[in-house]
This record gives sequence, structure tokens and C-alpha cells, in this order.
Amino acid sequence: MIAVIVLCTVTNISIPSSAQNADTAQISIVPGASSLTDTAYQPNPSNIGVGDSIMWTNDDSSSHTVTAMDQQLTNSGESNNDSDSGIVERIIDEIVINIVVNVRNILGDDVENNTIAQSTTSMPSSSSFDSEIMLQGETFMHTFDNPGTFEYYCTVHPAMVAKVVVSQ
Repeated sequence: MIAVIVLCTVTNISIPSSAQNADTAQISIVPGASSLTDTAYQPNPSNIGVGDSIMWTNDDSSSHTVTAMDQQLTNSGESNNDSDSGIVERIIDEIVINIVVNVRNILGDDVENNTIAQSTTSMPSSSSFDSEIMLQGETFMHTFDNPGTFEYYCTVHPAMVAKVVVSQ
């Protein structure tokens, strides 16, 4: 039997710049995150480019969220949003989410999880991204289309904070 190896060179193929630059970074919600602050999400901060995505994975046994804070910060740290509108809605959303998580913890995961999940996903969110409740092993992905510094936190454990720095 004779084996023939053919090598081909392909030239003049252009790949769109958006496809060339797109990337997905990984962030872990680390075990024991509920007792941590700015080390609960790793890495922190996460530096990516415009058009890149981040996939968060809940590696902790507790439920968590990845929720953007309502303000986008500029590089100087000044807020682009001077209003406090929506704060009451955010507080109500966080209270409801905490109640749902506590009910899940008390009743266990075998109890009507679909009904509980439907009640949390129907709540309006004033944030630019929100994973809703993530159980252990679940993931959430978001693509960042604008440059800036985006802070986020866990609505169940508000001391858990991190940021994504998106550059041109």
C-alpha cells in the first residue's frame, strides 16, 4: 500500500476582525465564596477586550448570582449614572431572591425547583447583566460590547464583589 501525503497552502483568506478578536474568559465562583469579598470571583479583576465574553461557573456548593451594578464606571472612577432610580426595585428583587434561596435551602432541591426558578426568572432586572440564581456547576455567559469598568456582585451574598475591565 502506498501512502500519499498532500500538503496544501491556503492564501488570501480573510477572517472578519470581530471573529479574530472574540474570546471567552473563564471566571470561577470559588468554593466558600459566600464568606469572601473581592476574592469570591477568580480572577478578579478580569481584563478583556470589546466584543469578548466571560463565562462564570459556580464552583461553590452555595447558590450565587453574577449581577452587574447599575453604574458603569469610567477609567477615572466617576459614575456615568447620577440617578438612584430603580433602587427600590433592586431591593425588592434581592429580598425575593433571598427568600427563594432560603426556601430552596430549607425544602431541598427536590421540591418544585421549576416553580421556584420560574418565579425568579420572571422578575425584571435593572442591571445590564444578571445570571439569576446559579446552583453549583451552572454557568452564565455575557458578552461585553462597550469599553469600561463593570462592577458586579452576588445578590444573595452582597459582600461578594468583582469587576471586569473592558478595553478597546
